[in-house]
Amino acid sequence: MIAKDIASCLSMIGDDKLALRTWARNTSLEKWREDPIGKIKGVGLITFQYLRMMGGIDTVMPDKIVKRVINEILEKAGSKPISGDMEFVKKAEEIALTCGYRPVELCWMTWLVQPVVSYFEKKGLPVIAKRDSRNGDILRGKDEFGVSLEESEFLRPGVLAFDWRSDPLITTEAVECKLAISSGRSVVGALGQAASYQILFDHVYVAVQSGEIGYRESILSELGLGWISVDKSGNVDIRRFPEHRRRFDMDQFNEQVLPRLVLPPAFLEVFGRPIGYGETREGGIWVAKELARDPDTHLQVSSWFDRTEQTSFSYMLH
Repeated sequence: MIAKDIASCLSMIGDDKLALRTWARNTSLEKWREDPIGKIKGVGLITFQYLRMMGGIDTVMPDKIVKRVINEILEKAGSKPISGDMEFVKKAEEIALTCGYRPVELCWMTWLVQPVVSYFEKKGLPVIAKRDSRNGDILRGKDEFGVSLEESEFLRPGVLAFDWRSDPLITTEAVECKLAISSGRSVVGALGQAASYQILFDHVYVAVQSGEIGYRESILSELGLGWISVDKSGNVDIRRFPEHRRRFDMDQFNEQVLPRLVLPPAFLEVFGRPIGYGETREGGIWVAKELARDPDTHLQVSSWFDRTEQTSFSYMLH
């Protein structure tokens, strides 16, 4: 009923996506209760902000998952958590810009990506994803894993988990995360990149908000893609498991993926968890382990791999 009322309100502006964008451009956080959509019974600030994001506004929504993650960051930094929704939105936008993210990226990262990251970490798998670099039981970093199928064009799955305890040496789980106005549209938005990832990774999923996706489920089946559903409480449901190595190219895997992913397991085996990582967005990787850090001594061991296929190791002591 709420969705129909929102659609009816937007139809007076124009058609579909253009209407949403036009409406979003002319709204504001401070006056949300005075807005025609804000006045609809059942529409709260979370829904209002979600619609603004879908309309192209760079902001966040005060969803409980987003609030929990952002408040955890505040507490770790020695600040008090924020309970009020309006105050939270403004503070989250400030934090995003300070950390070098767009606010909508921070919201997307916490609402959709973080539950998927947690799902794979609970299975004991290292994960490379955009997140708070201080989080992670196994790997800690905030870069996504970039791969290139076209000259100088990098694609980056929202989440890449991998298992070095399997046969063959490393098995990869790539997830394309998308958040659109409905779960069905989110799936459509994820299909292109997800299908491309099948060339390089063993198993590929699309992750979207919970809800039925209709005929798109048959498309996922035809393409051999998995389907992950994330509800508003952050619960992850694997609705469909992907096919193994659909359209897989071993030469591409050996060139772009395997040489980079052998470094984290090697460090984990020798030094234990957690280890840091970075520089994965454009075809390289570095990993590092802090062995000692105090006011007088800083001992770190690190290794990196770049696109020239050179691997280096270093020790730092000062």
